[in-house]
Amino acid sequence: MIKYCRERWNKNQQTLRKKLEEDIVSLSTCDYKYLVTLTVKYILGDEWDAENITEVNNGGYMGTLLYLIPRKVYFYPSENEYLMTFCWYGSSCSERLGEGFVCEDYDILSELQQYGTEYVRFTTCPINLTGKTNPINCYMSICKYIVANMIQPYNKNKRHTYNKKKRHK
Repeated sequence: MIKYCRERWNKNQQTLRKKLEEDIVSLSTCDYKYLVTLTVKYILGDEWDAENITEVNNGGYMGTLLYLIPRKVYFYPSENEYLMTFCWYGSSCSERLGEGFVCEDYDILSELQQYGTEYVRFTTCPINLTGKTNPINCYMSICKYIVANMIQPYNKNKRHTYNKKKRHK
């Protein structure tokens, strides 16, 4: 996880939690892009353009969703003014998850929305929902996973840093 993103998560996670609690009805039908947008808006803040996130989805019923998050700048962001994150989704993501995690052949977000916490809290997945009975805690875990996956893809070989240097407006 990028140090900058971890610091922002630690500082702003209660703000995101409050927004999720206010928006519980929308969460029952939302998609991953909605959660990424909320995460960027309430965790990373105004420096990033939550309204212009690009979703890349080359899958059908399963795959990886990539999200390009542009920085707010006067003109258009350059290649090093993006963050990127991803989410696995769909009916068969177990082959992609390394490190001993198994996704039990389902989509964590759709299972949470369809069956609630009683079903998903007993599964093993990189988004650990074990023992979480409050749906807000489950959505917070998904949002934390979104933040943990963030990278700056074109950062001149500085993988875990973020350059806060401002461009001239």
